[in-house]
Amino acid sequence: MASASAKTNANYIALELAAPFVCPRIGALAATCKELRTASLSTITWTPFFRRRWPCLATLEHFAAPTDARALVKGLLRAVPPPYFASPPCPRDSSGRALPLRGEVILAVQLSIRGSGCAFAHGTRRLSELDLHRPRTQFDIRDENDVKDWMFDMPMDHIDEDFVNGPGLAAALSLPEKIAVSPERFLVGTPSADNVPVWGEPDEVIPNLLETFCRQADANLLPEIYVVAGDNIWLLNREDKSDASDSFEYYHDHFQGPLHAWHTGHYTPSSDDDPFALPWFPLVWHKHFPWMTARWTLGSYGGDGFADMMESMSVKYDGYVCLEFCAWWSNSYQRDFDDAAAADAAEHECLCQLLATTRPVRFPRRQQAA
Repeated sequence: MASASAKTNANYIALELAAPFVCPRIGALAATCKELRTASLSTITWTPFFRRRWPCLATLEHFAAPTDARALVKGLLRAVPPPYFASPPCPRDSSGRALPLRGEVILAVQLSIRGSGCAFAHGTRRLSELDLHRPRTQFDIRDENDVKDWMFDMPMDHIDEDFVNGPGLAAALSLPEKIAVSPERFLVGTPSADNVPVWGEPDEVIPNLLETFCRQADANLLPEIYVVAGDNIWLLNREDKSDASDSFEYYHDHFQGPLHAWHTGHYTPSSDDDPFALPWFPLVWHKHFPWMTARWTLGSYGGDGFADMMESMSVKYDGYVCLEFCAWWSNSYQRDFDDAAAADAAEHECLCQLLATTRPVRFPRRQQAA
């Protein structure tokens, strides 16, 4: 029995190695091994593969064990939306309500290294939990029916700390271990082969680093955004290539400005100083989708405190991952609404139009036992 079990496990391992991101061809498997072909037809084999390949979906209730995991995997791998030209009419139910209803919609997001088959960060968020309306205060001049940007932190259900805080993420993005700073000369430096900083003007060194970061992120990282409603899953992947312009704004706000104050002597440290007033350098990766911008903060360079920075004269890389979405699913900022319900409906309608431009993956979920 032990021998048979080991043989079966070996077949499953071979199956996974053969298909990190693509569904294996049955003919090729049959030519290799009869047992492997049999394993490829079994949901028992494909369910663990689905859980590892799409952990953002497998963490959802009822989704961890689909009744036909093999069909679900094939559907997800082929979930390529049609070319985007214009928004079709918003689909509606018999009562005229836009579909799918927002209360049933879940965003599922994950980041992985291309070709690895394993996500190092993933999370989910129910849109019904979001508060879309701005609270009106004495300092807020906006209309009380205004719809705020769908801008919210995506809670991570899982982050591979060993990969993110170790050399894995930094290597995938070609990030230097640290950025040296010389406040008196207003220069920054990156390590050379002999560990001696190569100094240069911040506005020359940093853009090159950001362009490399964005290029490597596009080449090595696979961002996936799914919308789940009932038994349908939509893949949103019509993104534009990212560039360094957005990250450069963060550099200007969080690194260049504080460094200039340090250089000119206008920054006086004290125990009550805001840590964000210290020079630190966030690395931000933007992916643009129709009516939506996904923003990942994939790493940052920061110090433990002003005294430590003054002593070391360097800003050390501190890798971490957090996900934040800035979603503009409507042009509501250009429109006036009679009440909050009308504003809410407009936001919902544009989300439904976005989903109508993609083909959903449909599958039967395994029902929860009574």
